[in-house]
Amino acid sequence: MRKIMDTLKIYNVLTLREQYKDTQAKLVLHEIQNLNPDYIPYFLAWVENPEDQHDIIFDGISLCKLMEKKGMNYLAALLTIDWLAKEPSIAKPIIEGFFK
Repeated sequence: MRKIMDTLKIYNVLTLREQYKDTQAKLVLHEIQNLNPDYIPYFLAWVENPEDQHDIIFDGISLCKLMEKKGMNYLAALLTIDWLAKEPSIAKPIIEGFFK
């Protein structure tokens, strides 16, 4: 597992700024460590500034639309796009269902 930045800093952002519970933060930390390298700059920018929320469109699915339609926060939407990129045959039908 590669380390993209200080785990404690990310944990603090998740729990203090984003109000994740301890267990949830630890699960998300694992997912972040496996984040697609293309998405790491977006994640790091958001860690530094929560207003820095760039849209990513993968296979016709927009990160910002996930936030708007499903009420996801930026990180949840980013991890959803990451899942779509990694497992499109499983993720795409589920994610498309969000918009029906």
